[in-house]
Amino acid sequence: MYRGPMDASLRADQLKSVKSYLDFLEHLLSDPKAPGADTPAADGPFCAGSKPSLGDLVAYPTFVFIDYMLPKKFGWKDVFETRPGLARWWDAMNHWEPASRVGDEVTEALISWDNDGRWERVGIEEQVKTSTNLQWSFD
Repeated sequence: MYRGPMDASLRADQLKSVKSYLDFLEHLLSDPKAPGADTPAADGPFCAGSKPSLGDLVAYPTFVFIDYMLPKKFGWKDVFETRPGLARWWDAMNHWEPASRVGDEVTEALISWDNDGRWERVGIEEQVKTSTNLQWSFD
């Protein structure tokens, strides 16, 4: 999605896949009987219940990226607004100090990339502006 240069259609298809992944994760975090959910969501806000797990730690930096990039570069609305399970998880991770520190570091890097023109160099902004036949936002 953010690497490039990349064909605009491929980038748009990858964004559509992100929506599917977000919806699947919402299902797992919201439905205690969801296939693949080992721990009921009611046990806590994290992937495996009331305490952060390796899954939370691995997923969180990607969600920092998603929260920064999708609205800013592709016009998505708040990805958590219609996904209460993910919103609960996101809030818990943002309030967990070790994750919050990682989130701050990732956000600083994304801002630096933005300021350095990375997104222009990989063609994201031009593709979104000129490829009006493609869907960029899936909210």
